[in-house]
Amino acid sequence: MRVLITGSTGFIGSAAHRALMAAGHTPIMVKRPGTALGEHDVAVDLTDLEGLKKVAADVDAVIHAAASDNPDFWPISQAAALAMIAGLPEGGRFVAHGGSIVFGPTTAEPTSPVTINPPPPLAGRAALDQAILDAGNTRVRTHVVFGSLVYGGPGAVIPQAVLGAARANGAALYVGDGNQIWSTVHVDDFGRLLVAAITQSDAESGPIFAADQSISMAEFAGEIGNALDLPARAAADEEAGQSYGMFAAAFGMNQHFSGDVARNSFGWQPAADAQALHAAILSLAQ
Repeated sequence: MRVLITGSTGFIGSAAHRALMAAGHTPIMVKRPGTALGEHDVAVDLTDLEGLKKVAADVDAVIHAAASDNPDFWPISQAAALAMIAGLPEGGRFVAHGGSIVFGPTTAEPTSPVTINPPPPLAGRAALDQAILDAGNTRVRTHVVFGSLVYGGPGAVIPQAVLGAARANGAALYVGDGNQIWSTVHVDDFGRLLVAAITQSDAESGPIFAADQSISMAEFAGEIGNALDLPARAAADEEAGQSYGMFAAAFGMNQHFSGDVARNSFGWQPAADAQALHAAILSLAQ
């Protein structure tokens, strides 16, 4: 397959690129105009909607991995996504990645929600995800792959946030009682699921959860503390806000999702073993 990929040098995008290459597909990387282009690269800005439609018309699928925590980027990303979806030929597949926090708190048991329920700061991000899901139809299938605690390299946002706070506070901090359950996934397994989402021709449009093993936030803080030779403890409310910013409220709730759809409908088999998270944290802490 010829697969257009945005954000191919980012944390998630580079994992998707590796997965595409390993599966024998041809990644067509979107790069900013004026940058050096490889054999299969195209130069088009994400604000050039007609240009995006044109390049999407020449591929079989799109992996939209360009991402930013800046709310100003979300409407740009949404418009770009819809342009590429409109440009894809009949039978095309479009997949993007998202963060699970847009679904709000879950129960302690793994779940597969279909309704997005974002906290107010993430309303714009949720609108982007919902627009992509709503654009799926019989001509083009669309998916958003959602991850919670994604790890496996220096671009891992949540591990980096907890590591940074631990170094600053002299302790690895968790919120509340620390019993909140989060689903984890290695970034390379996440990338493989993005590729699986564009290769399953009979899968209906919808959300997919990249959920492998689960961990409590107290256990996760303990892993961080052990890697840094620091204690793990609960954070006071003010301390949590100062240390984690927008993540403070999220760390106080469950983010526990089921990977059954990914496994049963997309043939996803995570390769990371039980020690992968531990090894990834040790590597980041060095």
